[in-house]
Amino acid sequence: MGDDSRLDIAIADLDELTDVLASDIRGGGFGDNNSVLYLLKAWDKVATIVLGGNYHKRATAQWVMKRVPPKIAGKRSAELLHTLEAYYNVLEKNHTRGGDFFNRADQAMTNFVWDYRQNISGKREAEFVHELQKWMTLSEEQMIGEVVTNMDRGA
Repeated sequence: MGDDSRLDIAIADLDELTDVLASDIRGGGFGDNNSVLYLLKAWDKVATIVLGGNYHKRATAQWVMKRVPPKIAGKRSAELLHTLEAYYNVLEKNHTRGGDFFNRADQAMTNFVWDYRQNISGKREAEFVHELQKWMTLSEEQMIGEVVTNMDRGA
């Protein structure tokens, strides 16, 4: 698969991710772990495609930690959506893979998951961590091969 086609897949996945996040926000939030896990998995695939390297292992190791994210003025999900949309625009228009737009989106995703972890407990938190740990154990190739987005389904 050529580099341009992989980038096209990442762009389509990021477009879907932002649509799903916007829909979750309009629907009132994140009622279960699956919606947040989808966001993490889709972002992991996008970032791994565009950056390569060890992104998958580094990011999942951060996400599985329970940390207190920095305070912000608004909703964490709105900040995440804003940064993902901004990154989508530079990725699609300029094919800018890394840089400030990526870094802001990536940090917003990490802060989002840390915030989510602050608001769940008990069985729900244990299941969330378990699913994240299973995802974390996948190799980069296995992770890219997992069906997460519509592009993965051939839709």
